[in-house]
Amino acid sequence: MRRTILASIVLFVCVSGLRALTNKEIAQINNEALDLQLRGEYLKAASMLHRALDATGPESSQRINILHNLGAVYHDLRQYAKSRAYFEESLSLNDRLKVFEDTAQTFAYLASLARLEGDIAESLRYINLALDLRKRLYGEAHWLYATTLCDAGQLDRFLGHFDQAEKKLEQAMEIFGATIGRGHPYADGALFHLAETYRQHGRYEDALSMYQEAIRSITKNLGPDHPRLSLVYLGASKASAKLKRKADAKSYERLARSTVPKSPETHGHTVDVNSLLPRK
Repeated sequence: MRRTILASIVLFVCVSGLRALTNKEIAQINNEALDLQLRGEYLKAASMLHRALDATGPESSQRINILHNLGAVYHDLRQYAKSRAYFEESLSLNDRLKVFEDTAQTFAYLASLARLEGDIAESLRYINLALDLRKRLYGEAHWLYATTLCDAGQLDRFLGHFDQAEKKLEQAMEIFGATIGRGHPYADGALFHLAETYRQHGRYEDALSMYQEAIRSITKNLGPDHPRLSLVYLGASKASAKLKRKADAKSYERLARSTVPKSPETHGHTVDVNSLLPRK
């Protein structure tokens, strides 16, 4: 009788330890992973997202979001083949289940991947799909449309189309200012890319003003040591140097060094900041 009771206890412990996660628990893990990604802890975020993915069924609507978020994390880790595979699986599953109409963010990431692979035509196709979709769903005055305008402006900047980049990024900032505010975390990317566009266009005073606004916003939203600040400080250093403000340029360079990511786990940029800093 004693053995039977002990066996029942062991069986109960094993079964309860292997119980399926609830949808609420999966959603919580997904949200915690997004917080880790925002803080630049990409490997930890990926681990949590894989745990959430393993807990979902093959035809679960939650799986669509988790696949997308894994694609975003691996994009930040510069593991682009993995990133593309997760984004494409997310789109494929959504096509079958017909759950989400707004897949613009996935299109924007695929546009970035295509650019990195040198397929400019495919990159432009994806970003135009994203813009058209958000315009149809929300109109041109919505902040979600502004985030996609920012993605499109970023692509124009990388392609050297500075006039088009300025127009899109300035429009995005106007929309952010009229809706969620210029200091919202979603506006940080537009501030940085607009600053970069101004600098590459020779508008150094305007660029420095944008860099400084981006620094204030990112510091407020993410903290003073976040690795995203490294490229912003670096840009501010370059703009200051062009304006012959040597002391400011050196100060921003020191700040760029102090916030440069120490490892791939905290590196969310597609550019290696260490390779851009002047050697001591």
